[in-house]
Amino acid sequence: MEGRGPAKKNAEQDALHRTPGRTKRKSRGLIGVREAARKDSTLVFTALLHHVDEVALAGAFFSLKKTAAEK
Repeated sequence: MEGRGPAKKNAEQDALHRTPGRTKRKSRGLIGVREAARKDSTLVFTALLHHVDEVALAGAFFSLKKTAAEK
């Protein structure tokens, strides 16, 4: 029976990120959004819905003035 040698493997490589500039960072939530907006007034936010949760909505609701809707 004719045998075949083992397949050649790729050289071992370091475990690098596929795109070095896009490493996963821990989100700082709305505080981070607020700080970024203060630092750069030309910054455009495109996706903020993931920061909205029940805790954020309740906090916003309870921080409203009680007479804000009155004329």
